[in-house]
Amino acid sequence: MFGISKLLKKTCLFDILGKYHVRKLTDIPFQIVITDELEGDEYAAYRVLTDHACEEDVRIVASSGRTNPIIGELCQRIIEFVDSKNPNLIDTIKGGEKTMGRTLMEIMRPEIDEEYTQRDRINLFTYVIDGVMPIDYAAKHAGLTPEQFKKDLENYKESIANAQSV
Repeated sequence: MFGISKLLKKTCLFDILGKYHVRKLTDIPFQIVITDELEGDEYAAYRVLTDHACEEDVRIVASSGRTNPIIGELCQRIIEFVDSKNPNLIDTIKGGEKTMGRTLMEIMRPEIDEEYTQRDRINLFTYVIDGVMPIDYAAKHAGLTPEQFKKDLENYKESIANAQSV
């Protein structure tokens, strides 16, 4: 590996250590990435895609999935791959004998909770609108006062009316 790295440094363009742009070898320019040479948190996702991922990089990838829902699903796939290549690492990070499913649930818990809460509230609004459930009971189930629930219900009705008029 080190011989290749030295050769790449001599024969290829590179903007950062570890990413080498190969040109004129074929008709199509390509890039070679040597993950061991990449430094910085922004390259953690590359470094964990090896069979010797480090705990710190896995934590960086997992936390980026928590804070950015757009890349959350990608982070899940990366963590699954890490678990397949480094079977004990995820358990070590989380402490104890946890399955991968539980680990992913913990990583994605904020997004899952938020989605469940929104879906649950919409169901409660629908039950109240249809007359199936009294407002007081729905508000208690939602963890709101009846006044707060009524206000949220009115906002929901308004958003539905606006969506239908578009």
